[in-house]
Amino acid sequence: MGLWLGYGFVQVLFSEGLDRLLIPWGELGLVLLGAVVVGMVAAIVPARQAAKTHPLVAAG
Repeated sequence: MGLWLGYGFVQVLFSEGLDRLLIPWGELGLVLLGAVVVGMVAAIVPARQAAKTHPLVAAG
């Protein structure tokens, strides 16, 4: 969504001298990688705790 917003700003501000769109692919990749790692940790930690719980205790 941010990339589309940036593209829109370039189109709107073209008359002001902003004539190119620069996408920081390295930073974009790092942010994406960080989001994946945080998402996996956020899913694994509760799953490991749930796996240690006895099924009858969890159901009742």
